[in-house]
Amino acid sequence: MSVEDYNIEDQNVADLAGDAAFICMDWLFHESPRLDHNYTLISRYSLEISPAFGQYRPCNGYPDTIPPDPSCVPGDPRLVGREAPFSAGEGELRCAGSPLGFWYQLPKGGRCSTGHRPSKEAWATGCTWSVQKRLKTIQQACLLRNHNFLQYCKADVLEDKGFGRSMKALEAAFASEDSSLGGCADVGEPVAQDSESMVVV
Repeated sequence: MSVEDYNIEDQNVADLAGDAAFICMDWLFHESPRLDHNYTLISRYSLEISPAFGQYRPCNGYPDTIPPDPSCVPGDPRLVGREAPFSAGEGELRCAGSPLGFWYQLPKGGRCSTGHRPSKEAWATGCTWSVQKRLKTIQQACLLRNHNFLQYCKADVLEDKGFGRSMKALEAAFASEDSSLGGCADVGEPVAQDSESMVVV
């Protein structure tokens, strides 16, 4: 895995709840590897995002995929896209207050240049999001195998009230490196080969 694989321009990301929902549904319903890129890593970032959202657009592809580089469904080239996972909820719940969290799409054209940050005029300036810091990157296997993540997923699906248990397990994995507390080790900067990373914000 190269440094370029940590470039989240034109990538889909999620908050904790949204990524918990994605991981659960991806594994429980066996999504095609062609669609989910055989993710092996999960990264958490601190981002600053303009609240002037646009339409969420699915993006696929990485520098080492064929064809190379990310490819997104056409849409606004600057505004950050946002939607409730799986279009859950009715009306305004899809835009605010989603019990499943949110998915985001980060357009390359909207990334703020170094030293700049989104403002109230982001919709006009085009500076709609910026990376503050990569907080941690973990092996997805740690979450799934060491901490029985899928058991939380199954319990959440049966209860049908969101992915609260799964979200807490994902949060614990990032909060500590102590396995007894549900933590996972930070793999650090990219060194592994043939790995892809999903992103939590």
